[in-house]
Amino acid sequence: MQRLLHNWVRPHWSLGKQTTLAMAMGFVERPITIAKILIWRGLSTFTP
Repeated sequence: MQRLLHNWVRPHWSLGKQTTLAMAMGFVERPITIAKILIWRGLSTFTP
């Protein structure tokens, strides 16, 4: 879970104020929310 937050949710100071690693690599156009990560198919078992 920590890697998901690090790469997809939290912006990185070295890349700019609102840029995540996933955005820098071209996977997404904006940061992903934690709620969206939890409802993804592979992680659906973790939601209440």
